Amino acid sequence: MNSKWRLMGVAAVGLSIVVGGGVWWQGRQARAAQLFDRALKAAQVGARAGAAGAESCKAALPPLETALAGGVDGGREEVVARAVGECSMLLQRHPQAAEAFRKVTVLQPQQARAHADLARALSRAGQHAEAKRSAQLAVQLAPDAWQSYRTHAMILSAAGDTQGAVDAFTKARSLAPPNEHAAADQVIAQLRAKLPGGAGSAPAAPSTVADR
Repeated sequence: MNSKWRLMGVAAVGLSIVVGGGVWWQGRQARAAQLFDRALKAAQVGARAGAAGAESCKAALPPLETALAGGVDGGREEVVARAVGECSMLLQRHPQAAEAFRKVTVLQPQQARAHADLARALSRAGQHAEAKRSAQLAVQLAPDAWQSYRTHAMILSAAGDTQGAVDAFTKARSLAPPNEHAAADQVIAQLRAKLPGGAGSAPAAPSTVADR
């Protein structure tokens, strides 16, 4: 009889250890999830804050990049990849930004914004041929979006195709709302000044996330 009670006591202790261990593991996972969510939020806010958000992006990137490399659960891979890409652009880590945005294009192959983001990152990384292909694809996916043509124009300008940039920016202006016309006219004038017989300089491909 005593042996029976001893066995029951051992079993009870074992069960309490298993249950306690499970609770501890669940608590650890919950804390890790909270830290991940905070890092993701910090990256999103930091990227939108521009230069003021650089420190937030620096702190948030390591855990997000680690998570992205290992696989993100819950269908949030696109959100995380975009946050990594935008923060990397802010910190001028252009090859890393291109890698992150490439993941977004794989997840959203029909999304013009994804290809435009990739084009900007590639252009900044000096990969002009691939950047032009991505920018052209963005135009094909959103032929009525003036932002797509603006991005294409900036990519072409950075690649040295000034006439192509003029043509693309002129198309962008024709589709843009009136409040964008003055800025477009200024950039078009700068681009035309670079053509034979002119003078001046044209802007490189934009690196800000606000350029949509």
